[in-house]
Formats: sequence, C-alpha cells, structure tokens
Amino acid sequence: MNIAVVDTNGELVHFLRMDGAQIASVTVSQGKARTAARFRRPTQAFYNGFETGHPYIIRRWSRRPADFRWSKAAS
Repeated sequence: MNIAVVDTNGELVHFLRMDGAQIASVTVSQGKARTAARFRRPTQAFYNGFETGHPYIIRRWSRRPADFRWSKAAS
C-alpha cells in the first residue's frame, strides 16, 4: 500500500510506501491523490463517470499514446 498526501493544489506533501508495495503503484497513488485534489472531488466520481459512459471522461482517458502522434501524411 502507498499513501500519498497532497496539498490543495495537488502538490505532494508526504509519501509513504509500505513494505511489499509494488513499485508501479507509487505513481498511481500520487496521480490519484493529485487528481482528487485538483478536481476537488474523490476519484470515485471519475470511475463512476467512466462506468456510466460519460462522453468527456471516455474521450479524455481512453486514448492511447499513439493517438497523439502526428502522422507524416498530416504534416
């Protein structure tokens, strides 16, 4: 388990990684805390929006990194 504490702007104030916690979950916990602080709502709200098919959330977070690259044909 990782515990990330952020201020109201989403900047990391304190972080605790417990023994046996996965290394990859460090950035996940920090990002989750940052998102909750900056949007001033629990991350459960984003999960609920994604599950119900809210168009903005699905469009915003379901893109793959390849979708953001410029193709040679477009340039």
